[in-house]
Amino acid sequence: MQEKYTFKKETVKESDINYINFLESFVQSITHYFGQNSNQNDSFTENQMTHSLFLIEKIHFYLFSRYKLYKQIVSFPEEFHPFHHTKTDTLFQLLKGLDRLMHKYPFLDEENQIQCQNNLSQILNYYSHNTNSIKIKITSPLPKPWKPREQSNILNKEVKV
Repeated sequence: MQEKYTFKKETVKESDINYINFLESFVQSITHYFGQNSNQNDSFTENQMTHSLFLIEKIHFYLFSRYKLYKQIVSFPEEFHPFHHTKTDTLFQLLKGLDRLMHKYPFLDEENQIQCQNNLSQILNYYSHNTNSIKIKITSPLPKPWKPREQSNILNKEVKV
């Protein structure tokens, strides 16, 4: 006998909020741990940070991929995007704080430093709506690149003889 399963968007949204709550707690504990051990400069702390950021990035990847999949299968509104609701603002600020703390930390192993920076950069890219990016919108047509500006304007004017 085949059972029917219903897809509830509210369940997915609740699941996303639970993941965000977990990530928020996890990032707080990592920040606290990293801050407490920042003056010890040991490879164990660096390895813990590298592995933790790797796991956080994979959870972000899972949430983002799941959203994309659900969007293809079911009409899934933008409001259900896992990183586009107010609950993620706190997490984003915690991650930015961890980023600042990590840039001040004198890493012993350069490979750990690169891994941490790459993972944290990738994590922050999931929150592209929160960044203070500048968007440039050009409303006037651009001149043809093979003609100097003066010539392209002259050609558009009529000459009276």
